[in-house]
Amino acid sequence: MKRFFLLIICTSLFSIFLTACETAEDISLFNLKKEDPKPCPVIKILKDAKKITSFKNNEAKDISDIMFEAEIIGYSGKCEYKRQDKVETEIVIELEVLLDLFRGPANNTNSAKLSFFIAIPAFFPNPEGKKVFYKSITFPKNSDKIRMLDREIIIRIPITDRNVNSNTIIFLGFNLTKNQLNYNRKTNTQLQLEM
Repeated sequence: MKRFFLLIICTSLFSIFLTACETAEDISLFNLKKEDPKPCPVIKILKDAKKITSFKNNEAKDISDIMFEAEIIGYSGKCEYKRQDKVETEIVIELEVLLDLFRGPANNTNSAKLSFFIAIPAFFPNPEGKKVFYKSITFPKNSDKIRMLDREIIIRIPITDRNVNSNTIIFLGFNLTKNQLNYNRKTNTQLQLEM
């Protein structure tokens, strides 16, 4: 009989403890509400600027004149809405871009210099509307292909009277010359050195 009462008391105490644990999550000492994080702006890779082919003397004669080719494979990132005096002032985006690079037959230096851009049409034609990033690449010996992850891209988008939010579109692509852009369109942006 003693055991029966002891079992009932233990079961009751355990039930009260579980109920208290379930409701404790909803209680805050400072009554602070956590906001759900806002979604990041939409980033799109421009189809015509997804790849770049650099030719010796900037002339596209044939495949033997290719210095290097590169392609944006993908990206990942995160963003944060910065506040000043409880007012959102800017969106800071940290972006990582994955690139494939191919050394061409005309490249005797084992190096390549390329640039890519981030463009925000909502800010065009103001300087905040486009930022260019420059990269110097060195190919390892005995290798004509490398895959690299560029982790050094930080974008700051000021929140002004323009409608800047998670619906803002950001374009990513290589900074191409007119000849390189025409070449991409003519070849349907297919890499010539792809393995």
